Amino acid sequence: MSTWNVKVLTEEGVQRIYLCGLPGVGKTTFGKKLAKALGWTFLDLDQWIEKTKERSVTELFAQGEETFRAAEKEACIDTFTLDHKVISLGGGALQDEQLTQQIKEHGLLVHLQIPREQLITRLHRNQRRPMFKGLSRADTAQKVVELWQVRKSKYRQAHVSWNPMMGVPAVNDSERFLHGSIESVKGLEKWLPNPSKARFACIVDEHVAEAHKDLFEEFAHQTHFIGMYTVPSGEGSKSVEAWRKLTTELLEAGFKRTDTLLVFGGGVTGDLGGFVASTLMRGVRYLQIPTTLLAMVDSAVGGKTGINHSTGKNLIGSFHKAESVLFDPYFLSTLPKEEWINGTGEILKYGYIADPTILEELSTTPFSEVDPDTQRHIIQRCADIKAMIVANDFKETGQRMHLNFGHTFAHALEHVAGYGTIPHGLAVLIGMKAAIWVSNQRGATIQDDIIHHHLPENVQNTLSSLVRSKGDSLQESTNSFIHELIEAMNRDKKATSNGIRLILLNDLADPVIVDDVSADELHRAWSYALA
Repeated sequence: MSTWNVKVLTEEGVQRIYLCGLPGVGKTTFGKKLAKALGWTFLDLDQWIEKTKERSVTELFAQGEETFRAAEKEACIDTFTLDHKVISLGGGALQDEQLTQQIKEHGLLVHLQIPREQLITRLHRNQRRPMFKGLSRADTAQKVVELWQVRKSKYRQAHVSWNPMMGVPAVNDSERFLHGSIESVKGLEKWLPNPSKARFACIVDEHVAEAHKDLFEEFAHQTHFIGMYTVPSGEGSKSVEAWRKLTTELLEAGFKRTDTLLVFGGGVTGDLGGFVASTLMRGVRYLQIPTTLLAMVDSAVGGKTGINHSTGKNLIGSFHKAESVLFDPYFLSTLPKEEWINGTGEILKYGYIADPTILEELSTTPFSEVDPDTQRHIIQRCADIKAMIVANDFKETGQRMHLNFGHTFAHALEHVAGYGTIPHGLAVLIGMKAAIWVSNQRGATIQDDIIHHHLPENVQNTLSSLVRSKGDSLQESTNSFIHELIEAMNRDKKATSNGIRLILLNDLADPVIVDDVSADELHRAWSYALA
């Protein structure tokens, strides 16, 4: 099931979107805005019940919760014949397992979630809800915790989750996110345009090709298969030489503008393959099939493609959106532990710049250890956040810059350490520490404990070794290393004539673009991040 792209919803025959979530998350307000964006109409199930039963929800509750839940179930079933509706469900609709499955079969089920403290404040201020009427703030908080414990397993069954405080996701200009399995050619064909005649070629990370060789051997027997071209793993493959090699191989194989390029891999292969697609014959159709956590939540989304230059990361590239991004969670099953950590850096970024509920979800548990439904929701939410931002600012002239939170520091660290020494996602974690330090020096009060929680134990040894290689004494080597890092930041493609451009935070989910950070601030920020 896809999410918000209205064209894909239509193609898949989705006529209804159901909103669920704890009381007070904003289902009605968000539902009306979403319906307007889609060109649909909004229906509040509680109001529907009051109209059909000619009694208020409070009156029905007074007869016992069982009476109200029966009316709620009846109303839900009635909506299955309504088209182009965004429907706000009551809090207990999903407690009936059979009804939950029916709802999912008849529409897109969306779980709405906002930061818990903000939810408690809303419910305490608004005493109209029968369940919370007359409760103190402490009792309201306890009730929220109890409700969440009872209902969270039901909410996890939703197709997708969203924080309505971020606004309405992109529904018209967002990328096509597709979900399914491509463990066989049959699984892939439905995603190709004109599958009975479509010619296609594959650019594949070498480790993915080996781990899933049965799949690619099956591709090789297809009439319309042009060929498979493997890419060595690692940042070194984002090079002019690798781009030239792939371009030459595809042209010599007879690849045409009407053919489709499928790109299987993580951030490196996705960036390189996308750049090949954008430059080959002035742009050919391609699909991104991300196989790493980092690629699923970030690099495969948004249409940025590129390769590195000796003077810096991603300095050669273009904007070229994939026709579709296909998410197949099966690929995650073969990921090593370090790749889970690598992806976590980008996931936490979305928590800081847009959706703090992500930080709540991962405050004590590594992403690799949360349940599969929570993983699926977080991956999709991150992709949706990026798609929403990209739809508003494709060429990165404003809001899209927020996605660079921590990245100017991170790119400098990757460059000075030598590409591949520190994985990108790990560099982002360290870069966010530095960016948060600067933010706090300028008046913010952002906690970075969660970053420390997700950093691997051996990262300090790696950083210490890099620092010690720059001089004889600790102070000399530290100053030398930080000097190189700041010089690399000055060469960053986002730097302006005013100085280094950074994304800082006024508060959680409140990023700001600045270009007036002093050399002293940068030096102290690096000292903090590397400690």
